[in-house]
Amino acid sequence: MSQLFTVFADDLSGAAEIGGTSLRYGLTSAICVGNARPGGEQVSIRDLNTRSRAEEEVPSILADALESNAPAASGRLYKKVDSVLRGHVLIELTELIQQTGRRRALLVPVNPALGRIIHQGMYQINGVAIDKTEFRNDPQYPIFTSEVYKMLRPRPDLLPVTVAALGERLSGTGVIVGEAKAPEDLREWARRLDDDTLPAGGAAFFEAILREDGHHERETTCVAPAGSQLLVSGSAAESSSVNIRRLRERGVPVLAMPDDVFEGEEIPSQALQPWIRETITAVERSPLVAITIGRPLSIDRRRAPFLTARLAGLVKSVLGSSSIAQIWIEGGETASAVVNAVGWHRLTVCGQIEGRVFQLVPEGASTPLLKLKPGSYPWPEEVPVLGAEPDGGKKG
Repeated sequence: MSQLFTVFADDLSGAAEIGGTSLRYGLTSAICVGNARPGGEQVSIRDLNTRSRAEEEVPSILADALESNAPAASGRLYKKVDSVLRGHVLIELTELIQQTGRRRALLVPVNPALGRIIHQGMYQINGVAIDKTEFRNDPQYPIFTSEVYKMLRPRPDLLPVTVAALGERLSGTGVIVGEAKAPEDLREWARRLDDDTLPAGGAAFFEAILREDGHHERETTCVAPAGSQLLVSGSAAESSSVNIRRLRERGVPVLAMPDDVFEGEEIPSQALQPWIRETITAVERSPLVAITIGRPLSIDRRRAPFLTARLAGLVKSVLGSSSIAQIWIEGGETASAVVNAVGWHRLTVCGQIEGRVFQLVPEGASTPLLKLKPGSYPWPEEVPVLGAEPDGGKKG
């Protein structure tokens, strides 16, 4: 089976979005983490985790990825970026264009079906300028402007940025941001791609390319295993706080990070033990348990990586002592930390819920089933973990 695409994603939730899109269109895919190599799938997805890395590390990460995925340099490469342009988007596109010999990138990050559009150079979410939404308080990449050109943080040492209205001709060099107000606009941009242009953007633009290539959407099913469920919330989004409050109101055990674990950049491993024991006990008694940092990460943005790592360490310890059937994870950085802490290297998307929650299984295992949601999207109403009471009630 020939490889159709290599996709470089900047975080695990973005990689899962591409895997979910591939699944819906009948294509085999796998998400490779760390040093894992492609294995013959039609869509090979690399989680480079560059959004969480320092910008000076990005060029070498991309060079290594291109070297280990050699066909991508001359074949079909897609760069998955955050739909609201967080991360080192312009740095990554500049490096990829230069290292692959292309002239330009066509960047279409938005998803009009979910209310995210670019019109007249401005980014809006459901009619509201993005800098007036909760993204203004993002712990790592706060957004203080809705002008797309400025959102990309242009610099003289990076390729020039142009924001193009639908129908404008692709020419010259640099990064061209395609405006889009409706789903059919994405198809129009997909028709304009050529060999000199690197496609980049969100999962919605990748889907438009697949449709333009003649692939058709199919029904997919993924049977969730029965057993204990763990919800891991590392997102700083306001919607995350709302979800945690809903769980508490339903009587679901919510175990927030203790003060002594939250404080300080370095803590001895034994400081985690009370939190670990409390979580394991809760898992033994309840069909659903939630663990969370429990505080707004905007308190100190520099602390986010340390806190996420501690949350992931807790998950690893719980998995080593308890049987967990399903893990719900909120936020790509949190998911990546968990996957790396546990030591999973290849993941397959086996289903999705409303295109926003992606169900993954580690290679060679049937459990736990990971259910991953990008932190910037709300949980769909159909998600049972946040809706009706979990089946089975309290454990005896």
